[in-house]
Amino acid sequence: MFVKNLQQTLNYKMDLMPLDFRKEVSSCRGSRRDRDKRPRQETATGDRDRHLTWVQKTLVQATYWHDPLHENDYKHGSILLADINNEVNINQTYKDNLSRLDHFVMVKFNNDSMVQPRESAWFSFYAPGQGKEILTLQQSQIYLEDRLGLQKMDKAGKLVFLQLPGDHLHFTTDWFIANIIKPYLLN
Repeated sequence: MFVKNLQQTLNYKMDLMPLDFRKEVSSCRGSRRDRDKRPRQETATGDRDRHLTWVQKTLVQATYWHDPLHENDYKHGSILLADINNEVNINQTYKDNLSRLDHFVMVKFNNDSMVQPRESAWFSFYAPGQGKEILTLQQSQIYLEDRLGLQKMDKAGKLVFLQLPGDHLHFTTDWFIANIIKPYLLN
């Protein structure tokens, strides 16, 4: 259902959709080691092109790009992330559907080399205008304004924050069954 709605929202066929749902992937190019070698200014400037519609329609990963140094470009150029996070306009359907969940389980991988910052797996992100200080979910505008209903869900005990050592999506089947399927899908 999510992929079908996403295809309709983006008005094109997506051949690949990541299975994990998280706030943002701030860097899609290369390994962390390679990214760390580039000056931050070069990375930020080059990444602004990710908000061009054709780039986002060509590379699924670009739809998850959130540029902390250019918030306005991100909010008005994103064809997916800013929309599904209700960052520009409130889509009450998104909020209602999310609030119907019994639990919203978010998994952070402590050595993630793809998702930057790692904390964005829990809806945390850089404070606006810079790329160092990270605001928690509870400090974010999405939460404070309850744009997605996350504040209400948090107060109701519906938000679940899990973390694992290891890299992006590196988990065992046993871990997944014990920590996701049994407690949240077989209840």
